[in-house]
Amino acid sequence: MRLASTLAILGLAVLLLLAPACAITGKDVSDITVKTDGDPRVDLKGFKTYAWAAAGSAVNDPNREWTVPDFDIGAEIVAATNRELRAKGMSETSRVPAALVFFGVGIDMEAMELTRDDGIEYLKETPKGGILIVLADARSGEAVWVGSAEGKLSDNPPRELVKKRIDYAVAKIFKQFRR
Repeated sequence: MRLASTLAILGLAVLLLLAPACAITGKDVSDITVKTDGDPRVDLKGFKTYAWAAAGSAVNDPNREWTVPDFDIGAEIVAATNRELRAKGMSETSRVPAALVFFGVGIDMEAMELTRDDGIEYLKETPKGGILIVLADARSGEAVWVGSAEGKLSDNPPRELVKKRIDYAVAKIFKQFRR
């Protein structure tokens, strides 16, 4: 996978994860779906160090309905990703890393979803958001692994729930990261 083409995905499907509730339960995260993909020719065990390279965002909200949370979403994603990469035996470095880490966040307030009601299917506007995390080979610049999570958005969810959903999504993404 080429890094440039992988990063182009940011403009298409990266989504942030917000939903209503106070305490996180299975119901609070049941809408979150995760996908991962990796280059089968690359042995991820060879990547022992990493450095953060870039972050991006894409927002489709022409009616300005989405309320930006009052905390740094990027910092939450970075902290959760650092924790998961350390758990996989990788360490962050400021020297020469084996891998570069990129992430993106996106919002689509006009996302449509096929819904069924009384046996009738119809399209319903269902705002969605998500996260995309990309690991690239630092030498070649090529993406070697990509993970994404997406979920539904809701109006003004509690701050702690949003943080817990981000943490849950990142952890779920990295459960599929095989070294």
